[in-house]
Amino acid sequence: MVAPRRFQRFRHRAERYLGPRRHASGAGAALVLGLLVASTAAGRPLQAQQPPPALNYRLQATWESQPPPTHVALEWPEGHVSGGLGQNPESREILVTDLSDHSLRVYAPDGRFLRRLAGFGIGPGQLADPRDVDGLPGGRLAVADTGNNRVQVLAADGAPLASWSVNGPQGLEVVRDWIYVVSRPDRRVYGFSADGALQRSIDLSGRLSAPEGLAYRGDMTGGGAGERPTATFAVTDPQSGQALGVRDEGTQQVTLLSSPPRMVIAVPWSYQDAQYWLIGAEAKGLVISHPSGEVAAELTFDRVADIETLSDGPVLLATGSQGLALVPDLAYVLRQETDTFGRLLAPRRIGVGADVVLGDGAPRAQIWSLSGHPLADLRFDAGNPPTVPEEDIAAPADVAASGPWRYALWRSGRIRRLDPATGLAPTWRRKPAAAAGWWAWARRATAWPASTWPTSRWSSSTPTCSPRASGPRRPPDSWAPPTWRSRPSGCSSSTATVTA
Repeated sequence: MVAPRRFQRFRHRAERYLGPRRHASGAGAALVLGLLVASTAAGRPLQAQQPPPALNYRLQATWESQPPPTHVALEWPEGHVSGGLGQNPESREILVTDLSDHSLRVYAPDGRFLRRLAGFGIGPGQLADPRDVDGLPGGRLAVADTGNNRVQVLAADGAPLASWSVNGPQGLEVVRDWIYVVSRPDRRVYGFSADGALQRSIDLSGRLSAPEGLAYRGDMTGGGAGERPTATFAVTDPQSGQALGVRDEGTQQVTLLSSPPRMVIAVPWSYQDAQYWLIGAEAKGLVISHPSGEVAAELTFDRVADIETLSDGPVLLATGSQGLALVPDLAYVLRQETDTFGRLLAPRRIGVGADVVLGDGAPRAQIWSLSGHPLADLRFDAGNPPTVPEEDIAAPADVAASGPWRYALWRSGRIRRLDPATGLAPTWRRKPAAAAGWWAWARRATAWPASTWPTSRWSSSTPTCSPRASGPRRPPDSWAPPTWRSRPSGCSSSTATVTA
């Protein structure tokens, strides 16, 4: 039993919580009193709830800057040396000579290996050190069979169709239905019809000592109706490091380039109305050069023996013992020093949803996969639709993500939904004081159907002393939290009010 004196203390304590003594006989007083008595009678106080166990986090991965690769290596036999490149004008299949295997390798336009043709030998349809290849109309192939001192025409399946003698053939180009080939010992460029009849002979002996590479530059303007267009070429000499411009009619020859040394091939290329040369060289790889000879960019390889600009934009490189390389975006090679895609520049904000949105020191937001690979780079500039105000061409103050939705907050108070496909979605503007905790508002916003999102911009209005007159009303779905703001000067009270 509980001592009478202790019982009196419990009664006074209950009256303190539940009111005067006349109410202590109620059910509430009896309940509280009973709990206190039972606790004391047991000789111990009521036990508090145990705290949850501590969380232990372990580092799973570290993300670093990942600029996209400049080129992709295609399937190629280890230890083999690639020679020349070409493309079938009808099927767009890629043709490559294998100097180690004395064969041709055929690839699909997407880079998949399809089949191997020919092999070593001196008979019809056999090859020895084939230096170059190109496609003829009708799916036929023209091959510079260097080791056998001839040019061969093969069917698409490798069956021999025609051949004729050429002394030490090197670079080869097909222009329309004629085959042009460089003869190093003769120091000439020969032009043949597809049946082997000689049509052109261009003497290079006065300018080049060991011509090798041949690249088609286009046709000269002019000429009468029905006349065959005059083709122009760039012929390169690795020994002298020169590229000479010639045409298949006339004797006019001009020096196009005189650097770098050991230049094997030079192919013209244009980007944004600017003219460049793609140069394949020994020990330097691919060099992108201005017509003046100034180097704009480089891709390092042991050797680039041939360059083929594919019809759909990418560039293919025969890189000798390194095999075959595909450059999907040559323009990126030009701007890779300044392009920031995949590079983290002082990252400071992160939001995680179906993917990850990152904010760093640049005026943009990056979207990465949950596995840590860059997917998109959304830049905030005046060219992005809708037009970005000048004050928002800056790094966002914060970013957030919820499921498939991504958001960015600017210091001006604007919030935009980010879409990698179309850029910036419609704009909302919250009152400046509401910036804190805005990510909770963004999370609630995703539950509202996109078709019902407001298309007009929210903006702050002139503050007044009336809470309901201090700004536009929220949508009826109560999707945003109330905005707290101090009352403006001149009001009778300085307490905070809630704007609805």
